[in-house]
Amino acid sequence: MSAEIVTKLLELLDDLIQDARKVALSTNPDTELGRFDRGVFERCISVIHAARVLVSAGHWETATSPVRQLYEIVLNMEHLNSYHDRELAAIKFIRFGSLQEALATLANLEYEHERGERTQLKQVLEIRQALEGETYDEFRAKPRRDGSPQWRQTWCGRNIAELARESTNRLHHVNYKLLYSAWSEQTHGSPGALLPRIVDSIYPERIDPLHSEIESETRVILMALVLFRELWTLLPGIPPQSPAASQEQALRMNVLAEARKANGKPFIIAFDL
Repeated sequence: MSAEIVTKLLELLDDLIQDARKVALSTNPDTELGRFDRGVFERCISVIHAARVLVSAGHWETATSPVRQLYEIVLNMEHLNSYHDRELAAIKFIRFGSLQEALATLANLEYEHERGERTQLKQVLEIRQALEGETYDEFRAKPRRDGSPQWRQTWCGRNIAELARESTNRLHHVNYKLLYSAWSEQTHGSPGALLPRIVDSIYPERIDPLHSEIESETRVILMALVLFRELWTLLPGIPPQSPAASQEQALRMNVLAEARKANGKPFIIAFDL
């Protein structure tokens, strides 16, 4: 029954992705804020599709990374919506993204230089000049002891743990523990992430009563479903999913939840429909 539920969850995820792609293709906002929402939405469609591909290929561990990314986007969009002026908040969000892009480009150019590759000196100077100017002053942190510049780590002054605690959705507090505790090893590739495969390789006949690939796949898919459905509601510039499709998908999720409970195995993550 568990394997069948995984299959049905994947089918449900496929339907959600298909609905989202249709909406994204048919949406042409006439405002910059609307186009901001469309950009976030399209990115998240790619993220949830990546998670779906990885799980269906048997790589649930790797799929935890895009699911965690989706979780962080949801929290950031929820916080962005809490601002009195959402457009100004979006501009701040974009400006911080521009800072991150500039720092990443500079780091890549410096890496190429260290490898002895030909570096575009003009681009390096332009980026450094921009970083020294007033454009990113609001994100400037106290310089390091050696005088080198230091930057804030987030656009809003709050990390993910703080955003989860401040969230109006109580489920974010619960699911934070799963994403940043139980799944943290998978995201960072720690010994805990490698152990099951190492043990399977050394003791192929061993059966681990504490670990189930199917249970883990179920958690990852369900988390992706719940997060993307929530994200959709957080983007005012994106037309909502049709009530019929949303209700039908919610019903299917409830049916699967009841099926697992009847089997003595409730869904491991928290969710509301």
